[in-house]
Amino acid sequence: FAQAVKEAGIPRSELYICGSVVSNRAQGFKSAYRATTKGWENNMKEFSAGNIDYLDQIMLDYPARDQSSILGQWKAFEEMKAAGLTKSLSVSNFSPEQLDVILNDKESPTKPCVNQLPLNLAYHPGGARETVKWNSARGVLVQAWAPLGASTGGLSGKIKKSCAAIGAKYGKSSSQVALRWLIESGA
Repeated sequence: FAQAVKEAGIPRSELYICGSVVSNRAQGFKSAYRATTKGWENNMKEFSAGNIDYLDQIMLDYPARDQSSILGQWKAFEEMKAAGLTKSLSVSNFSPEQLDVILNDKESPTKPCVNQLPLNLAYHPGGARETVKWNSARGVLVQAWAPLGASTGGLSGKIKKSCAAIGAKYGKSSSQVALRWLIESGA
């Protein structure tokens, strides 16, 4: 990716680049901090191949198992941001309780801007609007991963057929209809 960005010659200012770190198996503050730091350092090393020296966003992909570990993960991200290597911090797959670990920590100056969650017409545990609502109440935007269902089991034939019928009425594809549903849900 980074090399392709370099070869394309697109100015960095025209790109929005997000990295991610998986460190959820680390247990305890120090271990989670070290694993997350190693993860973002690896991101920066990989991106440097394309002369990318900062990220627009870094995402913590999966929370650790306990509060102390989550705080260790987040501390590593805050240090990355303080060093000017990312503009914003986000999370993925966090429950309300896991988000609250970060949001209620008085020593954490930076709050997540995004919580990326599995969300689509076929898969929306707890209801899409409710999911958006509890994130929104915490000042966090919801971004859908697998918005067309690819890694959550896909969209059923019935859903695809319904989306195609609606799309035909408005001159849109079934995928456009499915994505519009997410937008209307607030994600």
